[in-house]
Amino acid sequence: MVASSQPPLPALNEQLPTDFAFDIFISYRRSDGTQAARRLRQKLQRYDIHSRLKHLRREKLKVFLDTVYERGADDFYERNIRPALLSSRRLIVLATPDAIYRPGADDWIQREIQDFRAHRGQENILVVRAAGELFEKLPGDLDVTAPNIQIIDLRRLGFFSMMSPLHTSRLADEWIKLVAPLFDVPATDMPRLRREQELAQQRVLAIVLGGSAGAIAFAVALSWYALSQQRASQHTLDTSLFTASRIIEGASALSVSPTHEGQRRSMLMMACDLFDNMADEAAREKFELASLNCDVDRISTLIELPDLERAKTYLKETQAQVRARYAEKSTADWAEAVSSLSNLQLRINLLSAQDDAAQLHVVRDNAREQGELFKAHLTLALANDYADRVGWLTNALEKAGNYGDSAQVAEVAAGLFAAMAKKQPGMKSETEEGAHRRQLTGFEQAAVFQRRRGWLLTEKLGDNAGSLAATASALALVNEGLGLTTKGDEYYIALRMEEVLAQEVRATALIATGRQPEGVVVDKRGLAVTDELLALDLSEAQREALTREKAFFTQRITSTETAIALKAN
Repeated sequence: MVASSQPPLPALNEQLPTDFAFDIFISYRRSDGTQAARRLRQKLQRYDIHSRLKHLRREKLKVFLDTVYERGADDFYERNIRPALLSSRRLIVLATPDAIYRPGADDWIQREIQDFRAHRGQENILVVRAAGELFEKLPGDLDVTAPNIQIIDLRRLGFFSMMSPLHTSRLADEWIKLVAPLFDVPATDMPRLRREQELAQQRVLAIVLGGSAGAIAFAVALSWYALSQQRASQHTLDTSLFTASRIIEGASALSVSPTHEGQRRSMLMMACDLFDNMADEAAREKFELASLNCDVDRISTLIELPDLERAKTYLKETQAQVRARYAEKSTADWAEAVSSLSNLQLRINLLSAQDDAAQLHVVRDNAREQGELFKAHLTLALANDYADRVGWLTNALEKAGNYGDSAQVAEVAAGLFAAMAKKQPGMKSETEEGAHRRQLTGFEQAAVFQRRRGWLLTEKLGDNAGSLAATASALALVNEGLGLTTKGDEYYIALRMEEVLAQEVRATALIATGRQPEGVVVDKRGLAVTDELLALDLSEAQREALTREKAFFTQRITSTETAIALKAN
């Protein structure tokens, strides 16, 4: 668990818990120890010492394992990790190659070891070798500070370890070394515990390997029953995984107010943890798009902390997997997955950019990638990401004074959205309602970018002829879209409001070229549409915007007509 640098010295007057909340705290490195840590936690939580030694405790072990959400900066460590650490009877350090202390890097394993040792003592620290060479360097320099510490070798711990009697015997011996101190097994009970473990091991081997014809027959009958039960259990598991995946997808797509964002993230967190605990590799592959939402949320959490280095590492690994799947499948679903990760990449790159020029370069590259994805599939989800990106890019270009480049970006965007609007229904997995929304969004966004291009051409570049062409295109797109709407619905209002703005820009270009009478006619059209919309059921923001437009049209019509009359006289 990687976070802050050197830990503070423990306070001399710090009160330690007398009743422990956890029996075990597992310290591990996420990059190569996550699976081993989860497998160890599960095995420890399920271990029943009472079934072997009746006079010992009945309660199962309580294990703290920092999940992928519980990560971050110093204040998070002090508020969450350290209290759990100091409320644990023993610390298990999972030794893997990546867990070795790296000078100059933040290292939470080092910090956890030092804090625990200062409060609970070296004797309550256990080392489990989960990967790598048995006697290679240990995390937190334990091989230096505790050269005689016992290393428990649980490498290759898993289901298939039962298939080898020699391997099973070795793991059983190592397992006893671990559980004995955790359950405070007296030395006098160790021989009995070993015998019980050997008997359990023999029972497993008997089930796995068989022993005689009678045993084989019994095993066949037992296997048939077990298979039936397994199928029922598998069906239940599949249903649970499907439900968890749907909750993940729903929570990820849910749009809520900022005040409820924490609840949405909490629901997603719980669903992701549930999915992680149930899913094996086959399930992860089956529901890989749903589980990707968990990765996206976890990376977002790291960015918000901010913990950019870990966010970059996590994102790089996830992007490699997702891009490979997109190259293999080339479907819209996987294009949208690439896009969601591209959004995270943009956030990280913008936070890392040193100045406005660097930010502009970042946004331009990201918009280009989003444009390629959108062009290839023309889906509504990709459209939303692309529209956001183009909006960012045009704003950045205009801030830098690159009005010509901004106009070109808007023109390309308008063309892509028009293509999406005119793509006929019938796309794979698209409902009739979905196709309708896609087309209307396409017409609206195409009109938006054509109108914006028209504004840039007349106001910033002095190309009034180009502006008239762009606004004519915007108005034509509005008219096409209106043919798919019902008066008063949200798309009708959005398209008519875009018509108002396009008429305003068009009149500006006409007046600038000396065609004032035509400009007045266009302004009056815009005013008429504004009055029509103000009679409908609008949001407060829409009503305020249209009220301002009405005042603008009224004032310009009056002043332009006055100028025309003076010129005539």
